[in-house]
Amino acid sequence: MKLKNLVSIEGQLPPKVTFRKKDDFDKYGMRFIAEEYCNIDLSDVFPNWQHGWVADERNFHPQAVLTSMNDSKESLHLVSRISQEVYLKKHGYAFSKAIGSALIYIPEVYVKREPKSLLVMPVHSLNYTTHNHWKFKEYAEYIKSLMESGSFERVTVCIHPACIRNGYWINEFKELGIEIIEGVETNDKNAFYRLKVLFSLFEYVTTNGKGSHIPYAAYCGAKVSICGPFAEYKVEDFIEDPFYKKFPDILKPVIDYSSYESIKKLYPQFIFDSPEQATENNGWAKEQLGFENKLTPRDFRILLGKNDFSVLKNYLERTFSWLKNGLRVVAANLAPNYVKKMYRSSDRSENPHLHRLC
Repeated sequence: MKLKNLVSIEGQLPPKVTFRKKDDFDKYGMRFIAEEYCNIDLSDVFPNWQHGWVADERNFHPQAVLTSMNDSKESLHLVSRISQEVYLKKHGYAFSKAIGSALIYIPEVYVKREPKSLLVMPVHSLNYTTHNHWKFKEYAEYIKSLMESGSFERVTVCIHPACIRNGYWINEFKELGIEIIEGVETNDKNAFYRLKVLFSLFEYVTTNGKGSHIPYAAYCGAKVSICGPFAEYKVEDFIEDPFYKKFPDILKPVIDYSSYESIKKLYPQFIFDSPEQATENNGWAKEQLGFENKLTPRDFRILLGKNDFSVLKNYLERTFSWLKNGLRVVAANLAPNYVKKMYRSSDRSENPHLHRLC
């Protein structure tokens, strides 16, 4: 059942870069994405940027659209689609703006998509959710049958870090001797970059339930399918979820829209008997992620309260800092060896000039 020896997927992905989150704008490195795109420091702005796949059926409650603990009507809320902006403004969220998903602001990646490659992405848990009723063994056996069918030359499983900590999926797939990579976390600066590269490497992506990986992978050009034993969500799975503790009224409708019956009715283009039957849905994904609402760097800066002078000031500060650090390195490297020896062997308080030099 062993597939042909191929280059590791993990080695082709951007490295993980963890950081300390301050607010929702930091999730999955979205603040860093905006900073790179706008070419300006944004450490002093705190909007809420919607994350994940928030389809139009969630326009039944503001928090089901915002996907954030921040429910302030005075905050700037960035969403993907115009329909969401209109809905939120109707409910008093005057500072709502459709700008598209963070994924569409990631620069193009230039990687080679492997023909007949399959990425398996089981639905995931969170650190505070439990899903012991999922069909772990049955889904792994289904993937095993795909490996044995000869339809794919590479099969890789991507498991969410929370599932690894909870013991979900990981042991069943380890038994298959299959390549396993770890998914992204909210405190990974490169989370969206890793996802874009990952989904651009595979021809096919398959899953067993609803999740943001469906439009993300389709946007990146992969052929996405929902196949095999389906993983249903239950209300009791989210008893300890802080978000649904704060907004309990939206939990059951969200669960209902994630059911197999709902997905089959709303998104039949993803329901297949086998992943190789899947087709591209890039146009649909662009619509879901609000690609048409993507802002220019200048318009994004203005939306966040940054004018052109702020950009120039930021550029000059970074240039000055770069030159200052560069000159210090050059000066240290050009200093005569005896000066360096004096500096190393002398007390800095007695050699103030050497202290400034190095």
